[in-house]
Amino acid sequence: MENALMTKREFDKIDHKHNKAFFFTEMNFLMTHSGLRPGELHFLLGPTGCGKSTLARKIGMDAAKTKPVLFHLSEENVDDYKYKFNKQDRNLAILRNIMLVSENEAPESTKSDHHTFFSWYFENCYKSEADVIILDNITTSFIWASNRPEDQEIAISKLKSYAAKHRKAVLIVVHAKKEITNDWDRVLTPEDVRGNARTAMMAGYWYSMQMIVHPLGTIYFVRVNKARFHDNALWRSFKLGYDKKTGGITGDTEIDNDDLKAFFKDARNGKKKG
Repeated sequence: MENALMTKREFDKIDHKHNKAFFFTEMNFLMTHSGLRPGELHFLLGPTGCGKSTLARKIGMDAAKTKPVLFHLSEENVDDYKYKFNKQDRNLAILRNIMLVSENEAPESTKSDHHTFFSWYFENCYKSEADVIILDNITTSFIWASNRPEDQEIAISKLKSYAAKHRKAVLIVVHAKKEITNDWDRVLTPEDVRGNARTAMMAGYWYSMQMIVHPLGTIYFVRVNKARFHDNALWRSFKLGYDKKTGGITGDTEIDNDDLKAFFKDARNGKKKG
């Protein structure tokens, strides 16, 4: 048992760790808390079709400029995902630093039970020697799909333990509830996750991504819903840039939350007029 007193040196050491950027990123919403954090789970929530995978690829390609990255795919084939990467950026140094594994290519024997599947999953993590692991998409993964809420909680607990033990930054893409669509009229929260909402408490960082069908054009944005040790990042919203030619995210710009409310209001009024 210890008291709460710290020396200035001890405080400065931990403060530096919280504010150090470990992985490169051009995304400002991540830089509100100095980028992806080693040893932490980061969740990216959004409705089907809002661009979560596109944003995950951008984050992964940024990180791959300096660190090895592993993409674990639950539904897409490796070749299809490779094509999207190469269409977005033909930087060979980056592409060589990205590894891909798909559940579609996993031996059927690995899906006999959760324990066997996680053995296969973590074996891929070890082999890749990746510092950043991106799971796209956990909702359709054997880890999550059609499982009881308590099993989903155990699954997230295993991922959290792995991240903490090996100091890996883990980004988990997850769908919002089925009834939540891309014309939803409010900002999403972690409670809108499809599955066990208690898992939100186990993540260090949580972001919601959405699109607003605005009369003047579609607006893509992401909001920081949770950021451990980084209160200055909470509830900040960022408009995403999108390149139609490459199909990729180009960056993000912070927007005032009052402006975001106005975008939602304009979208609702536009639907009424229609």
